[in-house]
Amino acid sequence: MMRPFFSWPCLYLLLMPTCFLWKDLGAQPVLPSKMEVAGLTVYKDLLKSNIYYYAPGKLRLATDKTGKPGFQLVQMRYTGTGASGNQGEKRFLNLVQLTIWMDQPDGSQLQAVQNQLGGFKINLKPLPLQNMEAFLVMPVGDGGGKVQRVGKAGGMEGANAKGGYWTEKVFTVRLDNHEAQLLWDQLDKGRLAMSLSYAFFTEAVSSLPGSYDISGDPEMAAELKEELDELVQLDSTSSIQAFEAGAFSIDIDPKLWPDVMRKVDINEDTPPAWAILELRCYDFSNALRPDLGMKMVEIEASGVTDEPVKITGKRFMASTPDQNTLQIKFPYAIKMTKPYRYRIIEYTEEGQKKEFPWVFRENWSELLDVTTPPEQNNLLVRELEIELPQELSQNDEIQQIQTIFLFVQKGMSKSLQLNWPQGAPTSLQTLRFYADREQPVHYYCKWKSGETWKRTAKRTVGIDDYIYLNLSTD
Repeated sequence: MMRPFFSWPCLYLLLMPTCFLWKDLGAQPVLPSKMEVAGLTVYKDLLKSNIYYYAPGKLRLATDKTGKPGFQLVQMRYTGTGASGNQGEKRFLNLVQLTIWMDQPDGSQLQAVQNQLGGFKINLKPLPLQNMEAFLVMPVGDGGGKVQRVGKAGGMEGANAKGGYWTEKVFTVRLDNHEAQLLWDQLDKGRLAMSLSYAFFTEAVSSLPGSYDISGDPEMAAELKEELDELVQLDSTSSIQAFEAGAFSIDIDPKLWPDVMRKVDINEDTPPAWAILELRCYDFSNALRPDLGMKMVEIEASGVTDEPVKITGKRFMASTPDQNTLQIKFPYAIKMTKPYRYRIIEYTEEGQKKEFPWVFRENWSELLDVTTPPEQNNLLVRELEIELPQELSQNDEIQQIQTIFLFVQKGMSKSLQLNWPQGAPTSLQTLRFYADREQPVHYYCKWKSGETWKRTAKRTVGIDDYIYLNLSTD
């Protein structure tokens, strides 16, 4: 059948704001709408013109009333005991703990922002945070601007204030022996200097999509609508993105504050009064257990006279999902040369209680992770490594490249969009998300050349979770 003659004057598009079915009517901040209003950074909502989101405040190291910094460097050493038969065997646990404050806008500043945006009709909300990443950086050598990242992050401790951002959290970093020695070398020189770098992440829309009405030849309009349906949905896909980053310096004078650094030997003749145990649970922060309302952990250790010393009430809750790390401090001296035991108590959203049996642990230096094991979980962590060939990332004829991933999470279809910056020095990115077990992950690429958008066919991610991208349309 011969197609009728078609020309653009016979067919036109009318773009207007609309509500898309790809996401519920929750928070949908649009990052390109960023603006500064009365000293605050604010973002528009995708669908609701009266809703704006303000960014979190700057971070800084906490201090007490005397000016003492919220900083602790603890090096714990266990050299073995004759009773246990491991005398001379050295084990180390090196921890850095930082208490961090987040600056908060006061009521008058929020009122000024609301007035400038439109008055009482404007609903001003904190930008919902999905994650925060932070790491320590310290100078090395004799200066010259050389720095290195140290430590393995242990997470944040502290709950969000309801309806707003947290004001104080404890950031814990584990150091290996070499990194700990670098810090102590600085202390011997009379000054400990480093910095904490951080980045905030949120789930947001990276562009402002529109909807359309089509008029003109019915056959050609139907064909164009099918293409535009796909284009609009892709452009409105939200993803978890870093939207703000910063750093602040940490400068400690060991002569002024000598008690912020401690070296502790744990031996059979040393009172074990420095018990530090790190407890983690990612069931809520990573949305692994939608059925779970609360997970409690009870811990029991041996006191100085071998009487049991028990810690109760340590809990992780669905109402505070960002709290995935707790620091356990025993109220009495305990024997760290003896094992401890713990048990888990779970409460479902319906209020059903389940107690698990006691579990014994020998090693005090290992963190205690009570996250639900993968074999007991329908969700699986997928960590993809995606590589874009250099000839594509530096191709002047391609203005933009996007990779869209399609997967199933808790029985619901989900999508994530990965944007590739042109001319970037590296062409390897990592994407981490949770998907249902036994469900494939698909992806395809979309790229813009001139004024034309093209896309590849849908492909399936292999079992090695490595993807080498190409723009073949086959």
